[in-house]
Amino acid sequence: MNPNNFYGNNAGSDFHSIINPNLGGNGNAGANNSSTAATPDNGVPSPSFIPPQPQRYPQQPAESYTPQYRESVPAQQFQQPMQQTQFQSQPQQPRQFAVEAIDLVKDYGTGENVVHALRNVNVGFEKGKFTAIMGPSGSGKSTMMHTLAGLDSVTSGKVILGGQDITKMNDNQLTMLRRNEIGFIFQSFNLLPMFTAEQNILMPLTLAGTKADRKWFNTLVETLGLTQRLKHRPNELSGGQQQRVAIARALISKPQVVFADEPTGNLDSVSSAEVLSFLKRSVREFGQTVVMVTHDAVAASYADRAIVFADGRIVADEQHPTAEHMSDLLMKESERAARQSAAPTMDQLMNGKPRHAQVVK
Repeated sequence: MNPNNFYGNNAGSDFHSIINPNLGGNGNAGANNSSTAATPDNGVPSPSFIPPQPQRYPQQPAESYTPQYRESVPAQQFQQPMQQTQFQSQPQQPRQFAVEAIDLVKDYGTGENVVHALRNVNVGFEKGKFTAIMGPSGSGKSTMMHTLAGLDSVTSGKVILGGQDITKMNDNQLTMLRRNEIGFIFQSFNLLPMFTAEQNILMPLTLAGTKADRKWFNTLVETLGLTQRLKHRPNELSGGQQQRVAIARALISKPQVVFADEPTGNLDSVSSAEVLSFLKRSVREFGQTVVMVTHDAVAASYADRAIVFADGRIVADEQHPTAEHMSDLLMKESERAARQSAAPTMDQLMNGKPRHAQVVK
């Protein structure tokens, strides 16, 4: 997948025609919209943000509850308030989803050659959480992410992102949605080689014709350790540095959700740990929502939650996943998938002509 497929069919040429190298990607496009594109000065949490601690109230001395108080109040009056409040509880707050799939179905092909990539999937991804999607080859995990990001159409069902049903949008609407509301981190980085790291980071804003929030930009590049690399082109950066530039590009527009497609697939173990640690920090400190597809159980252990796909369905939903447990789950599903693909179906036995297995990523 290349950036054109995500940001629009002409993203590369559009970016090339409007970028101003001296301003890092905020040239004519931003100037044309200077009257409406205000630069926000608030709302950017510091990387060192620490949630407020719960207030502790001093315990009341036990001697203040004297027998004389109980004796001075009739028993029925003393017990009545307790009966009214004994079973009261705080109403549970509904979970807020950044993106949600409802009865999602995705089929490829027709007739006896149909492949059921997604089978009535219902799942929501909470705001401010890091979720990993896993599964053996052909399980439908990549198809799931592509439909959630509006990169692939659905056969039936809905995808709700930011309160909008994106399955009803046309191509232009989906392009604008991806530019403004979705961040995407590619396995192969997909940086534009002729531009600097800074210009690549600012590309979504340049294409949208909006100015950068420089405070947020500085927070990202400082946290990712890119301050001294902003004027370097991709071929002057290591693989880990290129992926960190791609992460900053995905976060620069403060999207509703960030999708990461095997973000550590082309990295060594040290660079992988750096990238995964920052994704986790972006959730903890910036309140970002991250959905990551991975085959790596260690990568999944960085997430708050891990979902396992098999045959287009969710077969496991684990909170606080560990590498060992996720590795065991994947091994079992891979073995089961291998046994199932080797065994002929009833249709194949009756017709005497086995069909070749078809794989959906």
